[in-house]
Amino acid sequence: MPVAAGPAIAAGCTFEPQGAGRVAAVIDLRSFRLEDGREVWLAGIEPVAAEKPKATASLSVIAAGREVTLSG
Repeated sequence: MPVAAGPAIAAGCTFEPQGAGRVAAVIDLRSFRLEDGREVWLAGIEPVAAEKPKATASLSVIAAGREVTLSG
């Protein structure tokens, strides 16, 4: 059985660009609105019920006012 002598190298995942914009407001724990009015929903984000207020605040800290690129 062959053994790798170095790290495995693989191409990164590539997704089709869907758009870009600046985050104007965080709506809730998994969605936000861009300055141009588009709303973005983050699929697969499901925090437990007790953490919902903290999760919304965390998304605000991470995303509010930032430029984002949407891919899918």
